[in-house]
Formats: sequence, C-alpha cells, structure tokens
Amino acid sequence: TVGGYYSILGGLVSGQCKFQMTIGEQCKIEGGSAVSGIKILAETSPAANEKNVNVFSAPQSAFNIPITKIFELIDIDDQKKSFRAALDYFKASDAGQDIPGKLTWNANKDVVVFESFEILPPKKLIKLSVKVHFEELVAGKWQTVVVNNKPIAEAIETSFETGEAPDYIPESNVLYSYPALNQFNFHQQESPNGYLQLRQGQTYLFPPSTEWKQVGRFQHEGQKHEFDFKYNTGDRRITFNIPSTLVNNNVYSFQLLNVPIAENAKIDANVKNVSQGGADSKITTKDIEGSLSLLNEKALFASNIKTSSFSTFNAKLNALQCGPGWIWDIMTGVNELGTNMTTTEYFDLHELQGSENSKPLIQYEAIPDNKWYTKEIFPLLYKEYPLAGSHYITWRNTDELGIQPTKAIYIRQNPNNKILSSEDVANNGINPLATYAAFIYNLSYITYKDYSELRQKAATAVANGNKSTSLSDLITSYYPILSSGKYKFKVRYVLPGSTQITSEKELMITKP
Repeated sequence: TVGGYYSILGGLVSGQCKFQMTIGEQCKIEGGSAVSGIKILAETSPAANEKNVNVFSAPQSAFNIPITKIFELIDIDDQKKSFRAALDYFKASDAGQDIPGKLTWNANKDVVVFESFEILPPKKLIKLSVKVHFEELVAGKWQTVVVNNKPIAEAIETSFETGEAPDYIPESNVLYSYPALNQFNFHQQESPNGYLQLRQGQTYLFPPSTEWKQVGRFQHEGQKHEFDFKYNTGDRRITFNIPSTLVNNNVYSFQLLNVPIAENAKIDANVKNVSQGGADSKITTKDIEGSLSLLNEKALFASNIKTSSFSTFNAKLNALQCGPGWIWDIMTGVNELGTNMTTTEYFDLHELQGSENSKPLIQYEAIPDNKWYTKEIFPLLYKEYPLAGSHYITWRNTDELGIQPTKAIYIRQNPNNKILSSEDVANNGINPLATYAAFIYNLSYITYKDYSELRQKAATAVANGNKSTSLSDLITSYYPILSSGKYKFKVRYVLPGSTQITSEKELMITKP
C-alpha cells in the first residue's frame, strides 16, 4: 500500500490518497507456521572450546524470547494463535554422564543458569547441551508445533575445558555460616552448633586419610580451641560444636584444617635399625626406607571473628536501656515512632543487614494489640483483604513485611555495616561500632502507603460500577493518625539461613 498527500493549483485542491500496487511475482506460503524461522537460542556460556574454565562457573544460556511466555501471532491461515517457547533440557555432562545440578532462571525467563551441586569436574572436557521447541495452544492444550512432520526446535551443543580445583574453600563458595564470616559480634553461647553452608560441594577436600586428621580451630594469641567437624556431601554442609572455652570480646582466627597425624610428622619415621652379626657380637646400622614426607598443617578454610562482650543476644538486650518514645513527622498525619537506646555494644552488619544469601540475624515483629492498630488500621485495610476479593497491595513485597506489615520495625544505626576488618584484627577488635542507635517503629508509614494504594484502587473500582460497601467506606475514610499509647514488639535472634530463633525479648515504645 502506497500513501501520500497532494496539493495542486497553489493549494486550491489538496488532500491525501492511498492505493495498492504489486511489484514482482507474488509469493504464497504453502504449509509452515508463523513461528517458522524465529530463532529462540541466543548464546551459551562458557564459550565453545574455552580453556581453563573456573570449576565454580555456572553454565548459562540466553534466549531471544522468554521461555513459557505466551504470545500471539497471525498464522499463515490468517488466524490469531497463541504460541510459547519451551525448554527441553539444558545440561552439562562429563564423559557422557550428566552432571547433577539445578536450573535457576532470571525474572524475565530469558536467561537460565545450570548450578551443579558439586563443583565442575577439574581438568575435564565438559559438554554443554541445550534444546528448545515451540508449542501452540490447541483446544486448550499445548502441543508441539510440527511442520512437514518435524517439530520446530533448536539445539546447541558446545564443550569447554575446566581448570584445576582449589585445595581450599573460597569465601565465595560459602552461602552463609555461623559464626558469620568476619562477624564482629559473635555471641559464643547463643547456639552450641556451628556450620558452613557451601554453594557448591567440594567433597574431594574431605576424603578419609591415614596421613591427615581434620580439625577445626579458634585461635587467639597462641591459645587454641579445637573441635571436630563433619562434612555432609548431600547437604553440602560442614557442621561442628562450638567450643565452650572461648573468651568474650576477643578476636579469633577461625580455621578448618588438615593436620598431620603424629607418626607421619616425625623426621625419622622412615629410618629403621638394621642389625648384623652373630650371637657374640653384632653391628647395628641405620637404613632409610623410601623418601620422607614432612607434612605441614593445611587450612581448608580460614576467616576471623570477634566474640561479643555478651555471651548471648538476650544478655545484650537486657543490658541496653531505651529512652522515652519520640515521633517524627514523615508527612502530615504520618509519624515515625522511635526510642533511642544506650548500650555498651552496638550492632554489626550481619545483625542489621544480613548477607546476600541470609537475612539479618536480628528480626522484629510488632504485637498488634494497641488501639490504633486493632480499632482503626486493621478494620480499615486488612480485615477484608484483598478488598472486594481482587484488590491487592502491589507497591511492596508483602512476603518481606507481611500483608499486615508487622515486621516494619528496624534498628537505625550509623554506621550499620560493621564487619571485622584487618585493622580490627590487628587491634583485637577495640574499634567501636557506633555511638548512636534507635528502634524505629515504622508501621505508620507502611500502612499509610497501603492505604493510599488500596484507596486509589477502590475509587477506580467504584467508578467502574462496583458497589462494595468496604470499597465505599475506604474511599470516604481518613487515614488514622498514630494515637498515644504503648506499642509493643518482639526482637529475635535468628541463625543464618534458618528460621531457628535462639533469643527473643519483648520491648515497648510509649508514644507521648
């Protein structure tokens, strides 16, 4: 179709026109599908024939269109049809044997990563295979798209060569641990059990041996506190009992070690006495058998921690003092409620922020028994949630704070990212963490944001004809101001990577 505008006789006559024309010979598609020729696979990593690939690498595949996402096209029969791309497999193999692992997707489902349970086999040629195909929705069921009796599919096979495996556990392969890595406030009696959770297994580091024994050690200025540890291959987890002999407020090196067995450490272990002569006289000489191997301690893992001034977290909570409650106006009618605390020891990064793979050690939960929440906020926003059965909170992740945001409490401290540094190790951890901290009760701000979103959605629904009483009541309501009274909450200590609560204490802020 060709379109254009025209103007003639100095603009006396003007307008627009369009007409159809054909150039060349018309081509008509016979058979085929609307998805024929659409390339799904984009790239895989590591690159084909790449050498010395890190054994901790996670093979990756990228796709031009999201996998399993439904899209519509006009097929060759001029009918609108629904299609999607599907993954047959994405796997890595060594000498024909599939490597055990799992697939992890990005949010858009167009990138997938293969995470092997164990590190990739070292010094091996690893084959990477991926296959995808198209599916069409036919009579309510997904069926493979077939053209000329062949499914529309793509496959890639590449290979790469891995490098050496390390003879230790890198910190990057530790998902989380207890004690936490470089933890500044380790409460030594908070739990009798310690652990390291590995991202990928390194079973080869823990073989039975007649030359070595494997022990763990906390050490401070020559004082050694040793313990046994176990490695579970299936869980990829190292467990041990924390020694009860540690001293508070000390910096310790924390190590998992291969230690030579005593007999193998003797410098004359391969020297034997050889006697020659008769009954009346004999000569004894020395004979060296084979070569002598002098074995030294070898660290499988090493980090540093500082013990807290308090043996347990509850002891620390019992020692701090909270001042009177105060409020700060975030906006008109929306208040932040807080209380300043005085303590001899503040909080570190693992307690306040956690790590990439573990939530903060300190967690909070409001006790919603005050008049403001039970009589005003809860009936208004959460009693009939989702409103009218279909209106949800979307501005925040409700899994983090809860649909009822009872976890909207935190400790404000500056700085809030303290870990044990090399300078702290040199100074035995005497550097202070902070000089100010406060408990912040933030439910007013979060519930106001919930109120604003749900009220807007209620107004839209009512304008579209929904006559729900709860929606109408929300539209005509005012946001309830935080009233005077006592606001209780719980403070908990939760071990890394778990839901195990080891300490808990109820605190309270009184709003003037």
